[in-house]
Amino acid sequence: MAFDLSKKENQLSVLAEEGVEFELKHPDTDEPLDAFIKVRGARSKTAERHLRKMINEQAREEAIRSRGKDKDKPRPIEESIEGMNEIAYVRVISWRGIEDQGVPYELTKENALALFERESWIRDQILEVSNNAERFLPE
Repeated sequence: MAFDLSKKENQLSVLAEEGVEFELKHPDTDEPLDAFIKVRGARSKTAERHLRKMINEQAREEAIRSRGKDKDKPRPIEESIEGMNEIAYVRVISWRGIEDQGVPYELTKENALALFERESWIRDQILEVSNNAERFLPE
């Protein structure tokens, strides 16, 4: 049987765009936390478009930096962390069960970036799930 591109199960970018939901787990105990995040996959069109845009922006910045007085200074690690937070945010479709002082924590870009800055393990779980192409395949 041939690999048929017209079949949805063979279109990973489409499946990745639809997303999968996972339950957050405590980073030390691995206990389920009754908080759920739906993420799109790294191979989704949205995620790939955002990554290309980021890489192009970084290349432009590096080209400018290489001509300036800071050409020998390494890129600050904070820029890399901010980039990872942005990548995670773009991959989040929705979340539920996340609260701050008993109030549901609304999914906005500002809230997501603040959350990932404060609790990097949440960002790490988002990236881990969204980078796992197998999670997006039909069962």
